[in-house]
Amino acid sequence: GYVYAEGGIDEELLKVIAYVKNDQRAGLEVAAQLSEGRLAFVPGEKPWKVDYAADVALPCATQNEVDADDVQALSRGGCRYVAEGANMPCTAAACDMLHRHGIRFGPAKAANAGGVAVSALEMAQNSARLSWTREEVDKLLEGIMDNIFDASMNTAEEFGQPHNYQVGANISGFLKVANSVIEQGSV
Repeated sequence: GYVYAEGGIDEELLKVIAYVKNDQRAGLEVAAQLSEGRLAFVPGEKPWKVDYAADVALPCATQNEVDADDVQALSRGGCRYVAEGANMPCTAAACDMLHRHGIRFGPAKAANAGGVAVSALEMAQNSARLSWTREEVDKLLEGIMDNIFDASMNTAEEFGQPHNYQVGANISGFLKVANSVIEQGSV
């Protein structure tokens, strides 16, 4: 299921959703109940199939949950941005369709890298016997995510595909690994 806010999600509504998900550990239907009618909960359906007006789509559940038909519906609804918050929730056909429709796309390997980055920060913190505050971790994570975005954007532009963050993330990731292998003397 999913929730839809016809008037958009403002800070107050986002706080309700965060409270329900983070503090109550409850489902979106509870957020709809607490939203005083501002959120509609639609059980058992994918949000991508519906022609709602939306600026942003954030598929964060499973692999291949967004297909080319879903992108058609998102495009009809005026969606401008899609960022993957799970491991490859968009099919290859959906990714191609996003680019054809001019919808900015944040691929999982870049947009969903925060969890892996925080795990690496936690390992670094533990190995150095440090104790960072939440704010310090957030600041470090923000820097990492900024660097990932910049690398994706700059690489896409360098390879003649501006705004294609999928190409940028793929190539910059490959180059990072390839250069590390070369620096280690393995090639």
